[in-house]
Amino acid sequence: MCGLVGWFERDGGVDPAALTRMRDSLARRGPDDAGLEILDGGRAGLGFRRLSILDLSEAGHQPMATPDKQIWIIFNGEVYNFAELRHELEGKGHSFRSGSDTEVVLAAYQAWGERCLERFIGMFALVIWDGRQRKVFAARDRLGIKPLLYATDGGRLVLASELRAIMAAPGFTPVLDGAAMLQFFERGYVAPPATTLKNVRSLEPGHYMVWTPDQAEPRLTRYWSSLDTVGQTRPARSMADLEDELTDLALSSVRYRLVSDVPLGAFLSGGLDSSLIAALMKEAGAAEVRTFTIGFEDPSHDEAQAARAIAQHLGTTHTELRATEADALAVARQLPDLLDEPFADSSFIPTWLVCHLTRQHATVALSGDGGDELFAGYDTYRSAQRWETLLGLPLAVRKAAAPFGFLAGARGQRAAHALGQGDAPEFVDAMWHFFSHDQARRLLRGRAAPAPPPAWAERLSHMRGLSVVERLALHDIHRYLPGDILTKVDRASMATSLEVRVPLLDHRVVEFATGIPLNAKLDNGRSKLLLRKVLRRFVPDHLMERPKHGFSVPLGPWLIGPLAPLVEEYLGHDALAAQDLLDPGIVRDELQRFRAGQSPPGNIWALLIFQMWMMRHGLQRGAEVA
Repeated sequence: MCGLVGWFERDGGVDPAALTRMRDSLARRGPDDAGLEILDGGRAGLGFRRLSILDLSEAGHQPMATPDKQIWIIFNGEVYNFAELRHELEGKGHSFRSGSDTEVVLAAYQAWGERCLERFIGMFALVIWDGRQRKVFAARDRLGIKPLLYATDGGRLVLASELRAIMAAPGFTPVLDGAAMLQFFERGYVAPPATTLKNVRSLEPGHYMVWTPDQAEPRLTRYWSSLDTVGQTRPARSMADLEDELTDLALSSVRYRLVSDVPLGAFLSGGLDSSLIAALMKEAGAAEVRTFTIGFEDPSHDEAQAARAIAQHLGTTHTELRATEADALAVARQLPDLLDEPFADSSFIPTWLVCHLTRQHATVALSGDGGDELFAGYDTYRSAQRWETLLGLPLAVRKAAAPFGFLAGARGQRAAHALGQGDAPEFVDAMWHFFSHDQARRLLRGRAAPAPPPAWAERLSHMRGLSVVERLALHDIHRYLPGDILTKVDRASMATSLEVRVPLLDHRVVEFATGIPLNAKLDNGRSKLLLRKVLRRFVPDHLMERPKHGFSVPLGPWLIGPLAPLVEEYLGHDALAAQDLLDPGIVRDELQRFRAGQSPPGNIWALLIFQMWMMRHGLQRGAEVA
């Protein structure tokens, strides 16, 4: 896992000192090595920070070139099936001087061009400078596990792993994106292709770009989408057959992700997904499975006991950190430096803590992320299924159910309407958000309008025969996973120089999960049916039968207790006046409502994170908004 930056000019030249500063802003992503190359007569530059995972020798140094020095690559991530690809490429006459997957990726591009992406199993962001054609080829993995941002300005293209590197480019003037800020205050994150800045875009998962100096903007192409496998006709399979197939796929995925030249372990929360990954590591023949858990003083936020029981059953070498409130609060105060953009998912804090713990013992960790989206694990899905059933009943029955919370209040009516229209994003907005859309518009003083839906959302809206739950899951795979979950894991792990691998987001597993019937995943309120059956092969039911436990922190008590000085510093009158973007009256009213127990703490947290980020980057009075 690494940090990369590319800088390409049509007419001007690349400043090596500036490129070095941009590269080194990503030092935490790659503490082991650094590289820099100026190419094309000074008009192209590649910078790289390396976290060494495969081939720790100098032969794995990046930027890396073909033997004739005509094609160069910077590559962040892992292509797990590189050994098979290497063997195939050797049969085509390619020779290799290193044991790294990066060299295989470069040879694959030579052999197959842009279609090389179709052959990769992995997580990656890559930038290739093809000097023969004076062309940039850049790509992001299918699910968006690894980030890749870019900015264009006339005849310039800049790409990087994080926003901070692009903001360090000479002459770059940040322009706030009103639609993205609106999304942040509604959802707590900004999803691709948007970023918080109007003049920086995030390459969408499953996409690649091609840019030549005569182009003002890169050409973007989708090469994969989870929507491609939805609705395909497949032969009917029994639950037992599906269970066998998923077991084989998941085991293959885990085996690939055990390849490493550095110490490796796994996160273990005691939940279904992480327990399955640890069990499959044992099944795959790992010599030693090291598992890591974070425990908290507050029992309502502590999963350590459940994780300990799973570890004892599986026989893993288990490490547990008891995090204090002081540990967590110290992370909270560092958030402007740890987060590359405004990000209001407070589970970033325990995620950073478990990454920090793990990094003291291992350089690579496997995680169970993706199981909820692929196998209908969220409460939102169960609610949608119940409500969708309710909407099919006579009006008198629906009215009788209203007092029990199904269709009560304005939010319930909005959710019911969304369900009736099959509108998954609208249902999510009604059921789960920070500020409502109208609140967020007022907070931003009406300076933001919603962005048009991305191509995947338009495509999903026209797909027929899908239940609302299936639409919700596909919506989450395309927006919530890359915008929130994977961003959280990437930023937290890279801030501690740890590589995190996500076996359940192997694209083969995703294609399997999106192609099976909903009743294999969710039935009568019981979620993750198929995944539970696979886990039952390795872990007894009594260790898994417990309520779903979120990875959370006690935000409310913190914001009125130990974090109250931060709230005053960043949300007080002077700070808001200096920044001159948010409506001070709306902020003041929201604080009063929160302190009176009438507003959720997440709203205050989102305001606090946004203000801390703005001030950290000097985006105060006069910051341009588009």
